[in-house]
Order: sequence, then C-alpha cells, then structure tokens
Amino acid sequence: MHDLLIPGFSLFAFTGIVGVVGYISFLQHKRREARREAAARLGLTYRPAGVFSPATLTGELAGVPVEIRFPERKNASLAQFRVGEGLPLPPLRVRPPTEGTFSRLWAGAPLQTGDAEFDARVHLAGDDPETETALRALLDAPTRAAVADTVTTHRAYFAEGCFQVETSAAGLGADEIEETTRALVRTVRAVLETADAARDTRKALARNAREDPQAAIRQACFRTLVEQFPGDPITRETAEALSPFREPQTEFLRVLACSDAVALPLLQEMARENMPFDLRGAALNTLVERFGYADNKAIVVEGLGARTTADRVAAARLIAAQKDTTQTPRLGQLMLREPEEAGAVGFAQALGALGDPAAEADLLTLLARPSDATQLAAATALGQIGAVTAVSPLLALTEGLFRDGDVREAATEAVRRIQARLGPVEAGRVSLAPDAIGRVSIARGEAAAGAVSVAAGARTKP
Repeated sequence: MHDLLIPGFSLFAFTGIVGVVGYISFLQHKRREARREAAARLGLTYRPAGVFSPATLTGELAGVPVEIRFPERKNASLAQFRVGEGLPLPPLRVRPPTEGTFSRLWAGAPLQTGDAEFDARVHLAGDDPETETALRALLDAPTRAAVADTVTTHRAYFAEGCFQVETSAAGLGADEIEETTRALVRTVRAVLETADAARDTRKALARNAREDPQAAIRQACFRTLVEQFPGDPITRETAEALSPFREPQTEFLRVLACSDAVALPLLQEMARENMPFDLRGAALNTLVERFGYADNKAIVVEGLGARTTADRVAAARLIAAQKDTTQTPRLGQLMLREPEEAGAVGFAQALGALGDPAAEADLLTLLARPSDATQLAAATALGQIGAVTAVSPLLALTEGLFRDGDVREAATEAVRRIQARLGPVEAGRVSLAPDAIGRVSIARGEAAAGAVSVAAGARTKP
C-alpha cells in the first residue's frame, strides 16, 4: 500500500506543477496578445520583452509621443505610461491628492485655484509667484477638466516633462491600455493648446477673468492680473469689462484698475459705504490721491462718521494732511466722543499733524484721561501745537514713580518742542532745566505776571 501511495502523490504533484506552469504561460500569452492588440488599435509599435529589456509600446498618437513599458519586478509586473515626452509642456506639477498626515506634510500645501472640485481632486504645486501666475493663465475650464479627469481616474502625475501613470500590469487588458493612453494624450493636447494661447500671460489671465464659468477662478485670475501687470492697458480694459465682484477687496482692486472716468463715481460710492476690511478708508485715500481733496471734501468729512475706527481715523488723517483747519473743532469733539481708545489716539495724531493751535483745549482734556495710550498721543500732539498753557499739565506727566516711561518721555519732549517753538514771549521766558534730583522743570527766569515758572521740582506761578 505504501509503495502505491508514493507514485500516486508524485503523479499528482507533477500534474499540479504542469498546471501552474501552463496557467502562467496562458496569462503571459494573454498579456502579450492584449499588448499587441492595444498597439494595433493605437497605431503603436509593440516590442516583446527581451532577455534584458521589458516589453514596450512606442510611437505617436495624434502627434503626441507615447511610450508604455512593462517591466517585471521581483513581486509584480508593472505598466509604466509616459506620454508627451519631448513636447514643450509647461511645468505642471500635478498629482493625485496625498493621503495621510505625514504624506501631506511632505507634499506641502497645494495651490488653490478657486475651483473647489478641481482643488479637491488634484494636488497642484505652485510655490512661487511666477509659477502661480503661469498656472492661473494656463488652467482654463477645459484644461482643468482634462487634467482632473486624468489625475483622478488614472492616478496620473506630471514628472520629467511628461504625464505619467504607473500601475499593475496584472489583468490589464487591451481596453484598459487603450483607455489610459487616450486619456493621457487628450490631456497633453489640451495642455498644449492652452499653453500656446497662454504664452501671452496677460491675455490668458484676462480671458480667464472674463470667461471662466467659476466665479472664484475669475476673481483669482483678475487679482493676479492686477498684481502682476498693474497699469497695463489689458488690465484696465479687463477691469472695465467685468461685472462687479461680490468680494469687496477684489471689487476695490477692479475699481482701482479702471480709468479715471470710470473709477471716479465708483470710488465716490465706495467712500460713502461702510464696507468690511476698512475699505472705506482705502477708498477715501484713493479718491483724494487721484481726484483731489477740494472736489471730494464733503465725502471725506462724511467719512468721519464711518462704522469702523480705522475708517474714521483714515478720514481724520486725510483732513489733517490737507491742513483743513475748518474741521478742527469737529475733529476735537469726535476725538473726545470716540468710543475706541485706538480711535481717540488716531484723532489726536491727526490733530497734531493738522497743526492748528485751536485744538489745544481738546487735547488737554484728552491728556487728563487715565490711559497711557491717550496720554502719549495727546502729549505728542501738544508738542506739535501746544502753547505755554500746555506746559504745566505736561510737566505733571514727567513725575510719578509709576508713570509709564513712554508717556514721561513724550511729555518731556513736548515741553521742549513748545520751548523751541515759542522762544522769548511777552510774559517771560520759558526754559527747561533739570532740578536737583534730575526731574525736568521750568527754571526761574525774568518773568512778568502770568509767566509759568517752576524751580527745584515745584511748579509755581509768580
């Protein structure tokens, strides 16, 4: 019995081995036939594997170079597609989105085009302004669709100057080879056609800003156009041809890029509206810079009542820069009623820059408030416009063990500036000198009634 089992097992094992070898040979034959059929369909040349070389499909499809290699690895058979090599393709650094936290950190943040669907499906690298500008010019709607479909469906990526796909060759039939190849060729042709039109970056950006179906793309392309080509006639023509953007900052950029005739009424309208991002103040500044203060004074004064602190202060600073002293009383009143400390500081700085001595009383009121920021601003402004009456309150801020150092320094400098500006006065002479313990005081001089004189650290009126 034992003697019968051994030959039977050997026969069974031999039959199994023969079956496995036969099945492997069948699969290999099937793969060769699939590759040969795909080559025939695509008009490519098929070369079977040699001793040291893999099987390949090479040639051109619709004028696009194609190479497909089938290398045998230790544990797998691969299919490597390279399409478009040698053509003047732009450096499109695209690949499927990276999965996993560490992989995403390694890959870096992708460029967001503004097309939400495309951005979700494609990792697009553009980490410098020049590349970003080129990509925005290149990626019109048809090109984005072609790239996204190829990257998503076939896990394609761009490297070494061509589009590539690497996948397992197991079960890869003629249909799959043909489909992948044609998809890559379509993408290459779409990119080439767009790249040719995008060689003039300005025109391509302008076209995308006007015609792209995605609002976010139109906005991004226009912003890039303005940033990269300010003052260009194409930028101006595009700005005037576009409908208003919903996003306020981009709409402001559009208005800035328009000609004076178109921009004036738009800026006047923006300068009267309470907009986010402190854009009302920016519109006021641009309005005065481009079209003058005199013709837009009413709009600037109206801006003193803007909703945001920054916009109110912007209007005050414009008035100060124009030396419009007719607004001094109003600036002083608004400064004292300003609900925000930053606003009071801004108004005080504007009054100092305005240079009108009539603001002294309001600044002295602000100086008395127990806030380091407002005291600092008021002291600095009084140094610009103050008279003898401001000296005593300022000197009070140079004393005190716990007095803020910046406030003390500002008050001291303000008194010095008043001294330098006034010089000899009818009521006497104002001069500064350190007292016995180093504090700043007003030294005794030849003073008539009404002069301010402080010596030995004590303030007195003779």
